[in-house]
Amino acid sequence: MAFHRHKLLSVILLLSSLTLAINLGFQASIDQQEIAQDENVTVTIQISGENLKEALPFPTVDESADFKLVSKNQGQSSSQNITVINGKMTRQLINVTTFNFVFQPLRAGDLKVPGFHFSYQDFQKNISPTNVRVHKVEQESGVGGAISLILKFARTSLYVNEQTALTAIIRRRADANIGGVSAPDIEKSLSKYFWVKPLGDKKWQGKRIDIGGVQYEEFSQSYAVFPVMEGAITVPAIELKYSVIEQRRRRSRDPFDDAFFGSFFESTTTKDKTKFSAPVRLNIKSLPDAGRHPEFEGAVGNFKLTASVDKTSLKAGEALNLKVVVSGKGNEKSINAVTIRKKERFELFDPEITSSADVRGGDVIVSKTFRFVMIPQVEGEQELGPVIIHFFNPEKGSYDSSSASIQINVAKGAGGSAARGAAYVSKSDIRVMAKDIRYIKTADKDIRDMTKRLDKTIPYAIIVILPFLYTAFFLFYRRHSIRLKTDAEYVRNRKARKQADKWLIDAGKLLAEGKGFDDAIHRAVSGYIADKLNLPNGSLTTPDIVAYLSKKHLKDNSITAEISALLEECDLNRFASFSSTKEEREGRMKRAADSLVKLSREL
Repeated sequence: MAFHRHKLLSVILLLSSLTLAINLGFQASIDQQEIAQDENVTVTIQISGENLKEALPFPTVDESADFKLVSKNQGQSSSQNITVINGKMTRQLINVTTFNFVFQPLRAGDLKVPGFHFSYQDFQKNISPTNVRVHKVEQESGVGGAISLILKFARTSLYVNEQTALTAIIRRRADANIGGVSAPDIEKSLSKYFWVKPLGDKKWQGKRIDIGGVQYEEFSQSYAVFPVMEGAITVPAIELKYSVIEQRRRRSRDPFDDAFFGSFFESTTTKDKTKFSAPVRLNIKSLPDAGRHPEFEGAVGNFKLTASVDKTSLKAGEALNLKVVVSGKGNEKSINAVTIRKKERFELFDPEITSSADVRGGDVIVSKTFRFVMIPQVEGEQELGPVIIHFFNPEKGSYDSSSASIQINVAKGAGGSAARGAAYVSKSDIRVMAKDIRYIKTADKDIRDMTKRLDKTIPYAIIVILPFLYTAFFLFYRRHSIRLKTDAEYVRNRKARKQADKWLIDAGKLLAEGKGFDDAIHRAVSGYIADKLNLPNGSLTTPDIVAYLSKKHLKDNSITAEISALLEECDLNRFASFSSTKEEREGRMKRAADSLVKLSREL
């Protein structure tokens, strides 16, 4: 009897962070809840905590009459979160211990994977047994060892954010009854541990090889990977889905059917299967302290910095556009910032940041552009910069830097030397208009009916009010103009929606092709939020946006979750090289437009 096994990607038995005497995060999952009798199930338990120095004990497994524990293993990994707020850097080291338990079913039927008990200091947790359906295995042929997924890393010991090569190989025996092999999603599977960039045209390359006299079909794909966390990490097993093709005969009560017409009563069925690659252990070294410059911001690679301005002669108080480009071999996500020396001479606004990555000769060549708006505050000939990027060069095993300087000439501004936030107003703009002195006249005059005077009519009242309205409008416009020149936050807030709509229009132009579409959608939503809340646009991440929106206490609580899901989906399509359909992109376009409408009401 054919059956379809439904792969349960993640059955969360418990996901909670408990604040007890020790603060631990606890998560348990099972890889499958419907298997064949010759397959195994794996229960994974992850326990995380800050600055856990000692090894955690194995959870205790309950006795079971349904499953046999065939293996268990333990792995540790760690990640370091660095936060810089107002120049103060804080580090948070999170240690994660992963326990894997592999169980073999003892029979077919509706069985229960045994429960677990975990105890560490004052932290205790119990996991109840989990239901698993086990199907009886019918006779198969030509399947054992017929297909495999192999991950080969060029280097297993390297620095964090250092590039290395990964080759994923699918190997299938030529005579195996296997079809419907689904290419594994390497980028998504490894996104937690690496920034992954495919090498070549993203097509799996096939060839025939001979291993011990047996012919195999081998398909491979190469990637450039950059580890994003430090410590000893275990690259998890990646699933490979395929189908086994079976030839079966339908039973007939007529004994002559089998003798003469057997082939007419044969039927072909398929059985879905899943195999996993072997876990790979890597040693990701932290960057050395020796030679680290205080202005180092985490860039790893071999980079060159160039800088340019839109004009070299201007008046104090006028805006200047500075473009800084960092390019070279390395991980563009590690290029967080550049340093501008002598910036106290300028009013400096947060940069707009764009980036690109390309593959040349097996290496990832990146370019990251920072665009600053600067207003000089000091007159005379002066040096802008130097602008510097400090980086760790893994090829040399040491720290390095690249810099550029620009000479500019600042003339005297309107009203004198510029001061921070000052508006330049000439003295000629202020003058005495008249003297409001009138004399009392005592000469005799004819007495007239004053109730019929012109000043009692509606047109006269309108004429009298108009100058006041004009003056009020002029003052408002004057104030508005000054704020546009001096108040960057006001400008960003006023132009936020217009700029977001422009980016949505750009996304619409890229809708059919797809390339660059998710960049435009992400820029529209995140840029609008950054402009409305006066936040640095280029360095905002999705968790940052969620945190800022949560602090605003929006009336519609669903907006934050909707925006978080949309931006994460855009990030996956931007950086993990997912391919989405036009209909999916149209859906993201509509969700982005709806989010902007809701945010306009809330913010």
